[in-house]
Amino acid sequence: MSENNFNSVNPETGTKSYSGPSTITPGNHTGMPPRTEAYELTDERGHIQASSLGGSNSRDNIVPQSKDLNHGAYYQMEGAERSVLKSGGKIDSEKSAFVSSQSGGRPDAFMVNDNVTHANGNVQSVHLSFTNLTNAEQESLNQSLNAHTDMLNSPNPADALRESMSEADYAQLMEETDPYLPSIKDMYDPSNIFSTPSLNTTESAGSMNISVSGNTEAPSTEITEFGNAVWDFNMSDVSGMDSITGDIGNAEPGEAEAGGTESTVDGADSGPADAGADASWDE
Repeated sequence: MSENNFNSVNPETGTKSYSGPSTITPGNHTGMPPRTEAYELTDERGHIQASSLGGSNSRDNIVPQSKDLNHGAYYQMEGAERSVLKSGGKIDSEKSAFVSSQSGGRPDAFMVNDNVTHANGNVQSVHLSFTNLTNAEQESLNQSLNAHTDMLNSPNPADALRESMSEADYAQLMEETDPYLPSIKDMYDPSNIFSTPSLNTTESAGSMNISVSGNTEAPSTEITEFGNAVWDFNMSDVSGMDSITGDIGNAEPGEAEAGGTESTVDGADSGPADAGADASWDE
């Protein structure tokens, strides 16, 4: 993969960023930098910007990334981006791997800001963030948050529905509306209600944070998640309800881990196995 000028590194923190177009390119892992001491045993060499979306294999674009994230939610996001591009859309991406310890350290989280122009002319902004954790670590964190429901259930005067219901009724409503919550793929779908403009979405727990906005006429909508579970949003055109809440868990893992040989299939690329018999993968 050729080098580009879209990557940068903060010399003080070591945070690495990509800012540029997402384009469909033949993905490959040729010339990727070797693992360093910053890698955990469950990490892979992850691309901030996928090699099959125009990202390079340079040190500035490769970071220690949890295998579960690399094959899970991050992989799903890359697949959604590819779907937009294959449909004739365009994406300007800003992606960062945030390091809070020291330069050259392992990223704590990944932040994605995609400005999407669909083939039908609709424009939207998709904002996602992912903790750099294994599925087991994420579940442990969720359980820890659930043990402090007193903090999560603090009064919120701006949420009239929540303030008008008991905790038990509110929890039941969240569970019943879980099937209506959008997936990462939904966030990039111009025909889906969750990607209609005037939609602002924020998830502040689990392994990702989601926000979507756009430019077509639609009722103002707010979605918020706290702890392991809560989304609140006003959606006047869903069964006549004024508000819906629900639960959401971690994104399901993506494809199975790449097998140790270099290959490229329709842009989904699996590179040579790293030290520790793992393999780097992106789409």
